[in-house]
Amino acid sequence: MRKYCRICWNSRYWREPTREASRIETGKSYVRENGFGHEEWLFNFSWLQSGPKAGAKQFKYGYLQPIGKYQRAYEGNTFDTLLYTVTPSKKKEAVAIIKNLYVPRAAEVESAVSVMRRNGWIEEMKTDLSELGISTKRFTDFTEPAINVRFSPSDVTFFDPRILLPHGHKLYRIDRYQPVDWDDTFPEGIARSPSASRSERGEKRRSEKNRKRAGVSDTEYSPQHVKLQNKLYDHLCDLHGPGAVGYEQSFVDLTLEEHKPSAKGAQGVSR
Repeated sequence: MRKYCRICWNSRYWREPTREASRIETGKSYVRENGFGHEEWLFNFSWLQSGPKAGAKQFKYGYLQPIGKYQRAYEGNTFDTLLYTVTPSKKKEAVAIIKNLYVPRAAEVESAVSVMRRNGWIEEMKTDLSELGISTKRFTDFTEPAINVRFSPSDVTFFDPRILLPHGHKLYRIDRYQPVDWDDTFPEGIARSPSASRSERGEKRRSEKNRKRAGVSDTEYSPQHVKLQNKLYDHLCDLHGPGAVGYEQSFVDLTLEEHKPSAKGAQGVSR
């Protein structure tokens, strides 16, 4: 069994919410009604925890809305899934493949959520939403779990650049978040399209504002890492031109493409 699963649009690589999807989606959907999707933290790999069996292997517990709709039917099953998203221009792009995705049973979900609460991750999620002006009511009295799948980060393969699904593909006939049988040969043999999410100079970057430290009341901290990242990004853009510098592509803070002409006519660094 293999499944296609849709995730909402997110320009931050599904590590934190951006509110973009709620503004571009049409019709009735969870994201549009609530301003966010639980899958927007799916690839925050700083939130790893042990599985139900003792061992050194760490897993990411996350949420996929298509699975949530049929939770009982998939509980206890392991399968591969291809995640895709709908871009602001209404194109459908393949984001990643997760092999050995497991849908945990209720007891494991409850245990994993407890770990999230104990580690302050639920509070961090609420803080992320508050900073975007989104209500945190879903994390105060939500009736569905914030997680419903688990997987190992090593089982994730990202498409970089993402692959544009051809217009004849069956997923263009699906507008809702629902699991679809991945019973074709996609993406083998499909030409890759340039990623629509590559950063350009002036695009909104990570906020440098002070943040609340999860689990510690009234304590703020300054995100020094983000400040350094943004300063280095500006410096590299000045040296090599914005087209040569990638900002957080495939979970890498910054990338510099070799042999790219500088905006000032200099040659990019070759290493």
